[in-house]
Amino acid sequence: TGKTSPSSAVRSIISTYIRDQPVTTPPPPKNLV
Repeated sequence: TGKTSPSSAVRSIISTYIRDQPVTTPPPPKNLV
């Protein structure tokens, strides 16, 4: 079967999360960057 790249999965999760959240989201924590 096909491999799903981690970034693809993350983008999917993030888009779902953003849909559930208000449009104004805080910037990501700098310790994750």
